[in-house]
Amino acid sequence: GGVARFDGLVLRTLGATEGLSDPFVRTLFIAPTGELVVGTEHSGLFLWRNKRFEHIAPLIEGRVNTIVGDDEGRFWVGGERGVACDPGDHKGLAVGRSISVHSIVPAGDSVWVGSDSGLFVIDTRRIPWDLAPVTTVPRMPITSMARDALGILWIGTHGNGLIKLQGNTFKGYSTADKLSSPYVEQVLLDAYQNVWIGTRQGVDRLEFDPMQEELLDVDHYGRDEGLIGIETFRNACYLDMDSALWFGTVRGATRIDPSRTERDENEPITRITGIQLFYQNVDWSAWSMGLDSLTGLPTGLVLPHDQNHLTFNFVGISLAYPEKVRYQFMLEGHDPEMSPITSTERITYSNLAPGDYVFRVIARNASGIWNQQATEFRFTIKPPIYRTWPFLIGSALTVLLGFWGYVQLRTRRLRRESERLERMVTERTQELAEEKHRSEELLLNILPEEVAEELKENGRAAAHRFEHCTVLFSDFKGFTTFSSRMDSDTLVSELHHYFGLFDALCDAHGLEKIKTIGDAYMCAAGLPQPNRAHALDAVLMAFGMIDAVERSNAERRAKGLQEWPIRIGLHSGPLVAGVVGTRKFAYDIWGDTVNLASRMESNGEAGMVNISGPLYAQVMDLIEVQPRGPIKVKGKGEWQMYFALRLKPQYSADEQGRLPNQALLDLRKGLIAAG
Repeated sequence: GGVARFDGLVLRTLGATEGLSDPFVRTLFIAPTGELVVGTEHSGLFLWRNKRFEHIAPLIEGRVNTIVGDDEGRFWVGGERGVACDPGDHKGLAVGRSISVHSIVPAGDSVWVGSDSGLFVIDTRRIPWDLAPVTTVPRMPITSMARDALGILWIGTHGNGLIKLQGNTFKGYSTADKLSSPYVEQVLLDAYQNVWIGTRQGVDRLEFDPMQEELLDVDHYGRDEGLIGIETFRNACYLDMDSALWFGTVRGATRIDPSRTERDENEPITRITGIQLFYQNVDWSAWSMGLDSLTGLPTGLVLPHDQNHLTFNFVGISLAYPEKVRYQFMLEGHDPEMSPITSTERITYSNLAPGDYVFRVIARNASGIWNQQATEFRFTIKPPIYRTWPFLIGSALTVLLGFWGYVQLRTRRLRRESERLERMVTERTQELAEEKHRSEELLLNILPEEVAEELKENGRAAAHRFEHCTVLFSDFKGFTTFSSRMDSDTLVSELHHYFGLFDALCDAHGLEKIKTIGDAYMCAAGLPQPNRAHALDAVLMAFGMIDAVERSNAERRAKGLQEWPIRIGLHSGPLVAGVVGTRKFAYDIWGDTVNLASRMESNGEAGMVNISGPLYAQVMDLIEVQPRGPIKVKGKGEWQMYFALRLKPQYSADEQGRLPNQALLDLRKGLIAAG
């Protein structure tokens, strides 16, 4: 029927009269220029301009299935005759005319393409563009795709369920994993990064652990849950501004609001309900000091070396969605860390070696609230005692010294009991002191000292405005591409190496680390204590980062490893800093200065420090620069930019001009003292 448009409260239908020759509309898209792009069933694309539709003939022909935009301001079109890209001139470039495309996901320098013939990828840095098949994923019809904040690509298929592509590994999920249907028509991520899929049997929500590695549960939404039409339409899904999800079905649209789900803010009540020896309930009195009156568990349990096969039963009580309670547990002295998140309420340990053990378990309710304190059970397995001459001689002496030994034994037992109680009090007091010290150290590692003190005194930390600060942004150019070729352990190890170098430089130059986002590193100078030398400190920090990365890349180059080229951008100005929220505190900064610092980084080049005009005005007497002229910044107009090359020779302690000499350090002290 064409395109429907609301003018105020009036619904107007636009069709052939306005130049739309094909009334069968399959998809709509708002171009970066603000123009409406219409994809049709038979005639390709039309552009709404000057109150009429214009046919974009050269871009793509035939049926259009999807239109999406990327970070470069281009939009991509997929249809029955391949995929095409419009860089803004509406002429475009077509790729892969021999496949029928149903879904497109731009991601940095890569564009993922899902088609009837499988998954393909376009590397936009290589000219000419070409569709390269992704051999990691088997060839199968792909209907819909979405990419989450961790870089995982979720792929819906026609008959093969859902596929998770993470790096070079993939995993499939089907009806065996409780999906309602293997025919996935829609894939959508909500505001909490939960995975939702629309199928021919309704809508499913897949609950994963925080790292999206283990599937914990699948919730199904069908006719009984209010879905007006259980069969969903391909790609007819949307996440709106209120974080609600819309699904198009054969009988209309359905809106799902995940935030309306009942939330339980209370921790689960977690208890160890029983312990079994070789899968049997036994009388523990021979090996313990008795039974705890509240839990029924043995206290002071000390087992012989051959009684080393124990089963622990536990339960987490949560009134809201008790079936969704999840657990983590560990046996200290046996397990190196907590177990993966699981729904099991029973764990068995066999062939335990002699030693002291602590079994710990925590539970999480359906709202993601974990126990802050683990439930514990302590026990000991004694080493074996063999028959030896010392043992036999000792036994003979014990018989000969019977009565005297009896008296001494009672006296010693009373003394040991007294010493044990005193030792327990001393150890507990020391543990509490150490725990308090660790808590304070952890808080200081998360927040600046001034903010941490304010938080401890007042229970909250107010946001503060700082008129003169410098923000530094950095990221690694091409990170998306070369990180996709690394396994997750190597990638995390490499990021840890570089971010560890940057953290040390923050401490050395007095900057405050704000956060890391993927491969991006963000820090600021001039807060939480105002500092007139903030611009100089930030430039010295940037030079130190360039120097550290170049040294690391030289070592990697000598070993034949992938280099990590870094881009750095700096901008000075006012901002607001503080702590928001009531849980998982994080010190953050806001303001236009932060956005402009990010633009400086994105408009820079690998191995260079790109600074703004306001920052250069503060350090122009101290550094040598390469003017870049006014450069257009997205959403900000034209800005003067400079590449900071080095410190001036009279202020440099090295040939490269990256280390300050004593004269510059004295100048910095003078600036701070004058502030």
